[in-house]
Amino acid sequence: AQEREVSGFTLAMTDKEYEWVRFELRKLRKQIQKELTMKREQDPGDRVYQVNIQLFPVSDTVEEEFRPISL
Repeated sequence: AQEREVSGFTLAMTDKEYEWVRFELRKLRKQIQKELTMKREQDPGDRVYQVNIQLFPVSDTVEEEFRPISL
C-alpha cells in the first residue's frame, strides 16, 4: 500500500461534462509528463512507474423520460 496510489469514483455526467473531463485529464497527463521529462535530463530517476487514468462509460445513455425530476 505504501508504493501505490489507487483510487476512483463513479458518477453521472452530461456529454458536455464528459468532454470537459477528457480535456482536463489530457492536460494533466501532459503536464506531469512534461515536468518529469525535463527532470530526467538532470537525473535518471530511481524506478520506473506506470501511470494510468481511465475514463469510460459504465452504463447506457439514460432516456429523458426516466431522468429524476429536479426540485
